[in-house]
Amino acid sequence: MNTLNKLVNLLTPYVKDKTPVAESKIWQFVHEKNIFLREDHLNFLMEFGFEVQNGRVQIFKNYGGDFDFEQFARVYTQNHPDMALPNGYTYFGSTFVGEAYCIEHESGKIFTYDSGERYDLVHESIAGFLLNCFLIKDYESAFANTTARQDLDLEFFTKFRSTNENGKINEATRFEDSSGQINVDSEFYSIDRQLIKLFLPRRAMVTMSGGILDQL
Repeated sequence: MNTLNKLVNLLTPYVKDKTPVAESKIWQFVHEKNIFLREDHLNFLMEFGFEVQNGRVQIFKNYGGDFDFEQFARVYTQNHPDMALPNGYTYFGSTFVGEAYCIEHESGKIFTYDSGERYDLVHESIAGFLLNCFLIKDYESAFANTTARQDLDLEFFTKFRSTNENGKINEATRFEDSSGQINVDSEFYSIDRQLIKLFLPRRAMVTMSGGILDQL
């Protein structure tokens, strides 16, 4: 198991408001609608797909979107033209600002899309998406220590990324679309049992140590 999947498994128990969805319920729906579903997407819906009574699982509310099974089923049941999927992709979720996400069947990468047309890469994997959701806020209790540095300059990031290339966690990068260009929003590094998150647009770095990281 790689570092990313280990981190997701260690952080999942800290999500207290999720309710699993039965595998049989998911399979019944996707078979009825003839939907292609990757194994990692199935596992995601089973673990995190139920919409809680108060509206949303908190990690997705923090992220800013709806990724529950009810939303998934709604898209395929209502068949709105603007939610039509590109060929070779399955619906994943929607953000509060109106962006819809889809998963590429072959690679498992998550993209934005609209009306049958795929657009920008957002996450390299579902596990990477989850790590970003977990670490937006409210998960300090998973670590013994958390420190943040602000207002870092470009030279610092360039040197850090070059020096620690081997510690970068694959498939955990989040991308953003800015002025028509795809830029890195955040990256994660595992270095000496520390988890480091770089927020490039915000020129910030968060370093986490201890807690669950002692189990890596």
